[in-house]
Amino acid sequence: MELKAIKDAEQTVERILQENAAEAATLTERIEQAADDMSKAADDMREASAKADLTAYQKAKAARQDAADVKEMSEARLQEITEAPLISKADYDRAVSAIRAELTEAEGSAKAELIRLSDAMKAVSDGLNAAITKAENIVQAMQRELRRNQDMQVVNGRPIGKPLTIPQSARDTVAWGQAGVNHFQYGATGRA
Repeated sequence: MELKAIKDAEQTVERILQENAAEAATLTERIEQAADDMSKAADDMREASAKADLTAYQKAKAARQDAADVKEMSEARLQEITEAPLISKADYDRAVSAIRAELTEAEGSAKAELIRLSDAMKAVSDGLNAAITKAENIVQAMQRELRRNQDMQVVNGRPIGKPLTIPQSARDTVAWGQAGVNHFQYGATGRA
């Protein structure tokens, strides 16, 4: 579930970051260019001073001052965009308020959907329990009927299929007890 207010806030922050990155790159280039211009103007001032050319000296000095102003202004703006908050307090408050409102609405919708699903799961569960109970009742009724049938063998209250055929060697056993059980489990010796 994607909320519109969160998406809008994310897009706004991303846009501002991209704009700031582009402006920072431009400002960095201006600062580097201004430093180069200042260095060139200083060289021109030395050359004009050596030639005693006042007009060239004043022109170079003005160019150096202009370059220094550009550098100072660009550095101030670069510092501002790198250190200042991305959005104003008022924009932040509006975005947070919109996000909270959407989250509250989404939470209500999610709770309603969970209740609906819970009711559906309960209905399925109740139906399954009823089917299991019915199946158990049918199996118990079948077991009672099978116990009445002389052809079925019942062990621990459960029918086990076809009647047990007792081998001739077991019929010869005087007592049908542990010796007979041992005979079936361990063979004719009656020992493990």
